Amino acid sequence: MLNRAPKQGKLNILHATHLSKLTWLIHGFSTRLGGSSRAYGEGELNLGFTKDDSKAAVERNRASFLLGLGAVSKRRKALRGVNSRPWPLVTLRQIHSDIIHFVDSPAESQLVGDGLITAAELHAHGSVYQVVPRAELDDAALAVARDIAAKDPRVIRAAKEALNGIDPQQVHRSYRYEQGFTFELNLLGAAGRARQAFLAEKDTEEKETDG
Repeated sequence: MLNRAPKQGKLNILHATHLSKLTWLIHGFSTRLGGSSRAYGEGELNLGFTKDDSKAAVERNRASFLLGLGAVSKRRKALRGVNSRPWPLVTLRQIHSDIIHFVDSPAESQLVGDGLITAAELHAHGSVYQVVPRAELDDAALAVARDIAAKDPRVIRAAKEALNGIDPQQVHRSYRYEQGFTFELNLLGAAGRARQAFLAEKDTEEKETDG
């Protein structure tokens, strides 16, 4: 569900109810109202650089949009100028595709694809195990590597081969391909030992908790 934000000047910014619950996220969906562009109609909020619109107008539109979102204060805007960029700005030339770019800084060249995503978003979705400051990255990666190295090497090799093989295939085929490795590990007894080890660890944790 989209909720209209309180009007900020002439801007009309929409907010999604579920996204508003994420305390780390500043978000908003722009409309065409309240901008400086004239290429597509008087006073339109065009946020994309195009051959028909002036760069100065688009930069003013983007600065106004950030101000309306609450991403930059009026005082900072007055001090730094309307065309300044207080936040790194990452843009995308959108084409309908399955191309999603992971970004942690402005790109050196124009990104082309269908979406952008950050490490924090991936972590929130469960696709990234952990997000740490850059200075702690090596230690965190080594800790994960040691945890993986402690596993049964047959399981690790099978998991790696399965991951490498499922992407080029259709979903129903990749699922069947992956299940073949699971069946093989069951026949070898590796899966059963892994399950028993997991259950034993959980049992120990519960006993320690019950104390």
